[in-house]
Formats: sequence, C-alpha cells, structure tokens
Amino acid sequence: MNIIRKLNFDKKTLLHFMVVAVGSQLMYAINSIRSVLYEPFKEALGVNNAQLGFLLSLIGIVSTIMYVPGGWFQDRFSNRKLLSINLFITGICGFYLAIAPSYNGALMVFALFGLTQEAFYWAAVLKSIRTIAPDDKQGTAFGALELVRGGTEFATNGLAILIFSVVGQSVLGVKVALGVDSALIIIMAIITWVILPEEIYIKAETAKEKNKLALKGLIKVLSMPEVWFVGITAGGIYTIYIGLTYFLPFLQNVYHIPVGMVAIFGLVNTSVTRMISSPLAGLIGDNKFKSSTHFMRLALGVTIIFLGMIIIVPKKEAFMIPALIILMGITILCYMLRGVYYAPIGELNMPKAVSGSAMSVAAFLGYSPMFWAYATYGSMIDKYDPSIAYNRIYMIQLCFAVTGFIISHLLCKRIEKKQAENKTA
Repeated sequence: MNIIRKLNFDKKTLLHFMVVAVGSQLMYAINSIRSVLYEPFKEALGVNNAQLGFLLSLIGIVSTIMYVPGGWFQDRFSNRKLLSINLFITGICGFYLAIAPSYNGALMVFALFGLTQEAFYWAAVLKSIRTIAPDDKQGTAFGALELVRGGTEFATNGLAILIFSVVGQSVLGVKVALGVDSALIIIMAIITWVILPEEIYIKAETAKEKNKLALKGLIKVLSMPEVWFVGITAGGIYTIYIGLTYFLPFLQNVYHIPVGMVAIFGLVNTSVTRMISSPLAGLIGDNKFKSSTHFMRLALGVTIIFLGMIIIVPKKEAFMIPALIILMGITILCYMLRGVYYAPIGELNMPKAVSGSAMSVAAFLGYSPMFWAYATYGSMIDKYDPSIAYNRIYMIQLCFAVTGFIISHLLCKRIEKKQAENKTA
C-alpha cells in the first residue's frame, strides 16, 4: 500500500478514495465471475459463446450511446448520488440473474448494466479519482485505484471459486456466488451513500443555471482533440483487455489444461497481476517518465511484440509453458496500461467543473470496443477451429495495439506542446 501513502491523503480523503475504489470493483463482481469460471458462468445463464458475447457487447452498445449524454449527468449531479444509486440498481439486477433468467430477461439486465455499470457509473468513478488527486499525482492515483480494485477482485473471485467448489462445482454454485456478490454490491451502495460528501463543482445558484453550465461544459469538451486522443488510445487498450477474457478458454481448448488449473491461473493472472502491475505503472509514469502518456507509448510498443509472439507460437501441448509466459506478459502489460490510461486527462490540467464531461467523452471512446468485441470474439470461437479462432482474436488485438501506439505518440506531442505554452504564458 506504499503507493497510496505517496498520494499524501489525509484520513478523510483516504476514506473517500477507498470507498470509491472498493465500490468500483464490487460493481463488476457479477460480471467478473466469468474470468475464473467462464464455462460454468455461461451454463448458469443458459447461453452459448456467441450469446454471452452479445450480452456483454450489449453493455457496450448501450454505454456507447449514452456515455456522451451521460457527461451532462456527471457534471450536474454529485458523485455520491451517481455511485450509490447505480450500485443499488446493479445489485438488484444481480439477484435476478442468480435466480434463473430467461435469455430475454438477461438481455434486459445486461442492457441496463450499460447504464448502471458504465454510462452513469464508471465516468463518475474516473471523475472522483480525478478530483480527489492532485494534477501531478494522477498516474499514481489511477494506479492506486487499480491496486485496490485488483485486491477486491481477488477477494470476490476467490470467494466465487470457494462457493463453486463447496456447493459441488455445479451451476448452483455459480448462482449462489451471484447472489452473494449482489448482496455485497447493495451493502456497498449504502456505505457509499453514507460516507461520500455531496459535492457539485459547477458554481451556480439555481438548478436551471447548473443545467445550462453542465451542457456548456460538455460541448466545450467535445471540441478538445486531447480528450479524443485519450479516448482512442484507451479504446485500443480496452480491445486488448477484452481479449484477456478468452485466455482461459484458449488454454483449456487448445492446450487442454484442466478446468481447476485454468481457474487458478485465471485468478493469479488477473487479480494478482493487476494488484502489482497497475500501481507500478502509476508510479513509473509519474516519477520516471513524468508523464503517464509517455509510459503508455512504451508499454504499447512492448505489447505489440508480445501479441506477435503469441500469434506465431505453435498451438501444441508441448508449447504450453511458452504460451503461458507470453499470455502472462500480455496481461501484465495490459493491466499496467489500464492503470494509467485516463491519467492524461488530469495531466492536461482539466478544470474540475468539466472533468465529468471529459471523462465521459474519453470513456465513450475508450469502452466502445464493448460494442462489438465480445460478440465478435465469441462468434469466432463458436464458428472456427480453436487454434484459428484464437489467432484471429490475437490479430485483432495486435491491430488495436498498433493504433493505440500511434495515437499515444500524437498525444505525447500534444501534451508537450501544451505544457510548453503554459510555461511561456
């Protein structure tokens, strides 16, 4: 937790940070069960790979449509309201999934998740961290966020595996785990409501004036190229991140690793890796590179190399260990990138009054791969031989890594120019 001490928060600010950080992962505890129990989770919902991919993409479809309009809500309403209300609604939906949903029912729930987990929630998390941390500690703050989220994910996924094992490694075990996670989310909603302050950064006396200023701020942000560069770079990284979900079935279907071993590898290769690599990225970005953007450019370059390696490694059991090492390398790099990919918003000295809109626009672009990636990856796995399907997934990831590298380079130049102008002003 040394990274959190480097933020120099007082006790009250630290408490607010921890509430936001823990809640920001508990919110996704329902979804993240699939990262360690992919096949049982799919069975519990009664869907195939393509259908599960579409359900997950549905979150992206709704959030992609609503992220930018949601920017008005981000600056108009307090983080306390946005975070707690959306946590509560998500917890209720989780209980429905735990009972035995129809596919149509699941479609409605996952569409709602596009609002409660993404468009109206996640941008509020980003805004909270942006406003809590000083401008010169944005990378460290976002890295610390991922550290806490990784620890929370490790705990909830470990609990899910424990429940699954105790109940008898059955669909019932997954349903019980879904119910427990839903209860935890609702409890977190109550804690968030009680502890977080009621803060709105728009300076206006009447609701009409606040509405007008929030809309004006959103329009201003939409005209800022830097925000779009951050979002596009984040989108390239998130496309790679979505592919991490399929590393486990890849090992199971191509290298024939037992389900139990795959689950353990998934727990270590996601939660543990995330807890180490994300905060490390924040510290390196702020202290060594003096900019998270410069660090992202380097990390994306290395990611391109690793993705090229996993494409060419033979898909035979004899090459299982090299494949494991390469996949762990990609995961480490991906979580390092996720730890800082919205930090440049803070480095741009974005005013707090429009920080919600800025995060919403960047998140709209950054999470837009949810619109298509899950469905595309899932349909490939159902349609093609495993070796061919997963190679195509890695090739898509490689293309977006290259795109992210190019745009992050342009963003570096943009930030350097803006910082030089500020010094001479």
